[in-house]
Amino acid sequence: MMIMIAAGTATAAGPPAPVPPGVNLHVVLEKLILRDHRGDLLRYPSQLAFDPAQEEIYLLLADRGGFVVYDYDFYPHLFLGKGRGLQRPRAVFFAPADHRVLVIQGRIDQRPPSLLIFDGAYLPLIEIELKTPDTPEGEHDFVPSAGVVGRNGDIYLAGGDPRGVMVLSPEGAFRRWLPPLASGEVTGEEEVAAGPISYLTRDTQGRLYGLSEEAGKVYVYSASEELLYSFGQKGANVGQLSRPRGLALDERRGLVYVVDYMRHSVLVYSLNGRFLHEFGGRGTAPRWFNFPNAVVVDAQGRVVVADMFNHRLQVLRPEFIGPGPVGPIPAPGPSAEQPPRRDERE
Repeated sequence: MMIMIAAGTATAAGPPAPVPPGVNLHVVLEKLILRDHRGDLLRYPSQLAFDPAQEEIYLLLADRGGFVVYDYDFYPHLFLGKGRGLQRPRAVFFAPADHRVLVIQGRIDQRPPSLLIFDGAYLPLIEIELKTPDTPEGEHDFVPSAGVVGRNGDIYLAGGDPRGVMVLSPEGAFRRWLPPLASGEVTGEEEVAAGPISYLTRDTQGRLYGLSEEAGKVYVYSASEELLYSFGQKGANVGQLSRPRGLALDERRGLVYVVDYMRHSVLVYSLNGRFLHEFGGRGTAPRWFNFPNAVVVDAQGRVVVADMFNHRLQVLRPEFIGPGPVGPIPAPGPSAEQPPRRDERE
């Protein structure tokens, strides 16, 4: 499986470096993850998150009401669930600066959705009910499905809401809605109404990457919430996004991965939004997918895909093939002294 790469690769020391002409990206299966922390077969793995501070991957098991936590070797060493107060988890994200873990919970009986925040040892700090000042009593119309902590500590929550992304203060107070389209795109394209943001992540510079499943586009905002550019095209053909569900960044290599649920594929873009290629297709063999729903990139640059209806995680390793360097794409692996597992911390 070959992917033509026309953009640069990022290095740990600076911006993406040019890739020699004619170099291809070959995607190699490194591992299939089929079981959870109890040794049971996975069932419909749906959501993934990567904690860069601890080099851990979180997998949501909706039927278990919690997250399996895999370490850097993909050993399932923890389960975060009902014992820590989770009742209807939908997603998890992180505040690397202070090691907080933030879990989005859905509606529970008559209670609104909430944000449950833990410290680095999974001790609960606060639970924030997600209500806006204009929400009538008893109505809870915003149920987020993804979140990210901004560079200034503000909390951004996305849930496909036409009002935009909900912005909270670091303490959890409602600030505002970040609308789907800021005034005036800088791409030179005619301004059009943006689709609601259903998934959200950020890079190390604080830029926000918002994915619209409805519009089939990615919207990139600066750390100060200015819309910089957008990319992606809605459709069902090669290079188009039908039902994109997740997005992951590989800043070292200058790549953006978008997983498409309906096209059973992962699309690859440069950081500036240029479409490069895609891999996948519907099937059960390795490197094929059956309604994939989420994607993350770990500290070693491995691409992990939640292959939902194949009931597995696929761990894929990209390699350069062709003129110039041949072999694994250069990227730092885990540190020599691995971060302590959460179950080893005080």
